[in-house]
Amino acid sequence: MSLVAGKIMTKISQHFTSPMETACRCGCGQDIIKPELVSVLEAIRNIAGLPIIIHCWNRCPAHNERVGGVLDSQHVFGNAADFHIKNMLIKDTHKFISNLYDDKIIPHVGYYDWGCHVDIRDGQGNWGEKIS
Repeated sequence: MSLVAGKIMTKISQHFTSPMETACRCGCGQDIIKPELVSVLEAIRNIAGLPIIIHCWNRCPAHNERVGGVLDSQHVFGNAADFHIKNMLIKDTHKFISNLYDDKIIPHVGYYDWGCHVDIRDGQGNWGEKIS
């Protein structure tokens, strides 16, 4: 544990820290951490060999509504993360994540022009357009 800007930071895995990376960005304090999602993100990070830059992990319902998230967003439940891989072009990130999806390492993936979304809800699915 360490203290940053008055908040206690807890290392939740080898490469991720709560609440710095996991908490809702609105500052409300919601910080739901699903161990299965941590494992998926660690797998992505370890296979890539590069840091993952988290854009969004958790969202409280109010913040999710403000940013235009869907009503049943997996971010609200701590099941999802939006990110890009440091020093990797977005098109290369999409290709890399697509392979992990095809290998069933990632259960759900969304592709966006700024990066990727992964979540751990039941089943498997993908959406969005990969940049070619």
